[in-house]
Amino acid sequence: MPKDRLVKRNSSPKSVKHQRRGLGVLGNFTMAVSFAVGLLVIGSGIYYLNILNNKARVGYEMAEMENKLAKIEDANKNLEIEISSLRQVERIQAAAEKLGMVTTEKTEYLVGKKESLARK
Repeated sequence: MPKDRLVKRNSSPKSVKHQRRGLGVLGNFTMAVSFAVGLLVIGSGIYYLNILNNKARVGYEMAEMENKLAKIEDANKNLEIEISSLRQVERIQAAAEKLGMVTTEKTEYLVGKKESLARK
């Protein structure tokens, strides 16, 4: 190439004019849709994490309640055993003898007149 055809261009920043192009209507719409989709994705993620947290909490509370139920059922069985042992005739007779009570052959009941009872 001959030297006379070479042209030196001025590439200094002062001489270069930068033209700023606007995004236009379609560009603004695309940006708004992208922003909305981003917010939707973030919101959905937070909602999903909240659901998982609630599910874990409810599962923990259920396990805790089941443990309490098992303890209450065990206590109930123990109380039923104690009730049956306290209702035994031999134990009641021994407690009555300890209090100085005696058995009788003949039982007499006192019968009162209904008129002698208090009335309103």
